Amino acid sequence: MSRPSRLVQQSARTAVWAVVGVACSLLSGIATARMLGASDRGTLAVALTVVGLLSLIGALGSNVAFRMLLPSDGRVTIAAFGRLTTKLALPNVAALLILMVVFSHRVDRQLSDPVILVCVAVLGVTMFFSNQVLDCFNALHQSHRAARLNALGALSTAILNLLCWIAGFTLTAALLCYAAGFALRTGIGLILLHRAPETRHTEEGPGGQLLMLSAGLPLMGGNLGQLVMLRLDQVLVGVLLGSSAAGIYAVASIPAGVLAVVSSAIGQVVLAEAARGLLSKGALVRLTLQASGLTLALAVTGAALAPWLLPLLFGAEFSDSTRTAQVLLFAQVALAPFLILNRAAVGYGMVRWSGLTGLAGAVTLIVTVLLLVPQFGVVGAGGAATLTFAVATTVTAVGLAVRRPWAHGSEHQRARGREESAPPATM
Repeated sequence: MSRPSRLVQQSARTAVWAVVGVACSLLSGIATARMLGASDRGTLAVALTVVGLLSLIGALGSNVAFRMLLPSDGRVTIAAFGRLTTKLALPNVAALLILMVVFSHRVDRQLSDPVILVCVAVLGVTMFFSNQVLDCFNALHQSHRAARLNALGALSTAILNLLCWIAGFTLTAALLCYAAGFALRTGIGLILLHRAPETRHTEEGPGGQLLMLSAGLPLMGGNLGQLVMLRLDQVLVGVLLGSSAAGIYAVASIPAGVLAVVSSAIGQVVLAEAARGLLSKGALVRLTLQASGLTLALAVTGAALAPWLLPLLFGAEFSDSTRTAQVLLFAQVALAPFLILNRAAVGYGMVRWSGLTGLAGAVTLIVTVLLLVPQFGVVGAGGAATLTFAVATTVTAVGLAVRRPWAHGSEHQRARGREESAPPATM
């Protein structure tokens, strides 16, 4: 099978499972909206967003470094990655609990309740380990398996949330439902990794943990900026407007999240291919245009259906989310190219440019949210997201056009080539 055909096939398999996972997440969104109402749904959204941000930031870039170095450096193994993950988990949870108490003063006092804090801590631990386990499969170039495992966890979360809705449970139960889904992902993922032929007889290499940290920390700037760009709007809406507005915005964001799934799945495959020096310019352009065209078609369809569909699925209490949902759907058209091009840039080794992109996006989001949300409410947050995604896509595209990394292969491939071509040392 040719490389373009293999790339398309792997992207398609990953995207199919990603769609299944997002469909299950949609069911969870419906169940929690019906179960909690706007205010508590907003509190849940802020908690999930903060936990998600810290679970990725808390990895200190080691997850991306692991995926980039595993093909080429024998010191980097799954065993080393697992031990490093365990060491990073505790400070991650400590930072999470501090932030919950801080945000409780602006969003919802429930966030500082001891029972809620325990549930959030459990959620933080399970999400952190789940993300790291999924990155093991991505590093092994098995993105479709990661997406399948993620879909299974999302399905279990959806079933639990539906049962809790029927039983009339509240916020505590919703947090634990999400934690259970992440725990299931982690458990099954560890079993599969233990049985996989690729992971047998792979003891930790000397200096592997330190290498992942030293290589990952420079990636933190890009990762942090991009995480802020993609997720902080939900938290800022809660801080500026309160938990009820955060609930409205959370429901408005759900259709947009469905649209992002295809580009996100393709981006996972593109990163692995670029890191191996196998991603051509033609394949990158073709995948980006196809994903962008599909996203545009789905955005138009979703915007037309939103005034009828959102109140039907989530309840009349969330009717005010319609206009914001329409804005966020079209924001995905600006985001789709970024999700693919930025992953390609990271895989090619353009770490500094990726960091610049994240910084530009983060600054754009914070400034525009602070300017637009007080005047236009949650719709202003949707507009801020649209401008942010357009800036990020433009900066990434310019960097790729200037550097033309596909003509030279990834930095890791070039470094490996230099090592192999170097003359042997003399005694």
